[in-house]
Amino acid sequence: MKYLLITIFTIVGCSTKQNVSKRDLEQLYIGSGAEQYFLPDLPTWSQFSPVVGCKINTSVKYLNYEKLYYSYGLDYEKMVQLQYFFNNRIQEYKKRSGKQEIFLDDESFLFFNGQEQILGGAKEFTPPNYKKVNLIWIDPALVNKTIAKRLKKFMASSQATSGHPIFVSRCLDKVGIEKFISKHGFGDLGIKVMPTHMFSPYNKFLKLGARYTLRAQKLLKGKEVIFFAPYETHLIKEYKTFKKY
Repeated sequence: MKYLLITIFTIVGCSTKQNVSKRDLEQLYIGSGAEQYFLPDLPTWSQFSPVVGCKINTSVKYLNYEKLYYSYGLDYEKMVQLQYFFNNRIQEYKKRSGKQEIFLDDESFLFFNGQEQILGGAKEFTPPNYKKVNLIWIDPALVNKTIAKRLKKFMASSQATSGHPIFVSRCLDKVGIEKFISKHGFGDLGIKVMPTHMFSPYNKFLKLGARYTLRAQKLLKGKEVIFFAPYETHLIKEYKTFKKY
């Protein structure tokens, strides 16, 4: 019996080796160290915003802000820029390859490439060259037709362009917001976007909190930030004034 088991395991082992490709082995490689800066992936069913009940239209790879700070001394603005850069490149990779999965070594390359660029001064989100900025939360308009009409009326007013408009969304990625802009005829307003890939579960003390937030003033330094929404929300932090649309 002992010799029979040894023979079986030997055959299975050889068979397994023959069936494992080089690319499969790369997926099982010993990590480069980048993975310590990623939070665990969330299951697909959990990808929604309970604040307004809209589904998040893309997967989001959240970075570990606490470890990034202690390893590289990145401030909040640079960490948001890096997470945004990283997620955009993952989306581009998936679109180019036609696959929904990304190998760990490719993921690590994108992370370290982004880290080098952000540390070098690159910005994935470029603030507008205006002193006054109108940050406009669009998520309620995604699920409520009455609010959608109010948003459209507001965007046709002079108040909407009294500062450079930026659409912010916890539910839509960059492409999703751009499609929303095109669908509703806002394309000629030069609107910038702050999508779901810029949100983080870390609080201002760089500790994991119970909410996803975006700290507006940290990304729009030196600007007068007016936050427009149908009602106030904990999603957006640190702005000068709140106004309803």
